[in-house]
Amino acid sequence: MMPDNGKVNKLLKTSRSHSTNRVLLGNLDDQKQENIKSTIDDLDATRLLTEENGVRFTLVAVPVSAQVTTTFPGQKYQSTLEQYADAAGMDYIDLLPDLRSHHEKHRESLVIPFDGHYNKPGHRVMAISVFSHMDTTGLREQ
Repeated sequence: MMPDNGKVNKLLKTSRSHSTNRVLLGNLDDQKQENIKSTIDDLDATRLLTEENGVRFTLVAVPVSAQVTTTFPGQKYQSTLEQYADAAGMDYIDLLPDLRSHHEKHRESLVIPFDGHYNKPGHRVMAISVFSHMDTTGLREQ
């Protein structure tokens, strides 16, 4: 899916979160970089706590709903989380491909139109994706 600059610009102008869209476009100022570092520190602490208690940690990237219908260059959100998970040796699930595939195939809305949160069909697609990963990795058998 190629980026539609008109669509991206419209999202930037109409979105309730200009900051989120700037991050999705890869425009990271010092504060955003610090926020990413803080989030990674929190993920490290959570991962260590789960490991200490014998629990397997899986990082699940729930995309910003605008990503389902619009390609943002660089996929900064997903690539940052995937790099972190890979470096930490953790399971990682990116829900974006399944959400996009479902939307493109069925043309079904996966979000609540007035606030951008995922609706019941969106949550269903995400649950199926997580369960599929669990089946593939053997997590459901544990």
